[in-house]
Amino acid sequence: MGRREYDVSVPCLSAFMIECDIREITYNVRTLKIEDAKKVLQQLNVFSNDGVESAAEALNDIPLKKLYMVVEMAAQGEHGGSAEAIYSGKAKINISHFFECLQNMLRINISTYFRIYYLVIMF
Repeated sequence: MGRREYDVSVPCLSAFMIECDIREITYNVRTLKIEDAKKVLQQLNVFSNDGVESAAEALNDIPLKKLYMVVEMAAQGEHGGSAEAIYSGKAKINISHFFECLQNMLRINISTYFRIYYLVIMF
């Protein structure tokens, strides 16, 4: 049998390759301005009119995917299971709970960033 040669440029799961991938990949994601966020929230129809204004201001410069994620978190309610009523229009998201979810999401993103940064500098 002959020898096989493998292409070493194929990504592997070694820590070294992960470190290189983290440093070399940058995603430029367009963020939403207040007016854009307001339009999305109005279409979702999950907040009261006052809630749309407040939430849109808080969501300034946030990517669309994160907007959907925090809305979904808030729609679940404080005790879970209220998303069906929210999305059917029978109830609206409590704006205080929405701000708690937004704060938690931002805190998680920052701690994840620092964990990744720590892993990169360790290798």
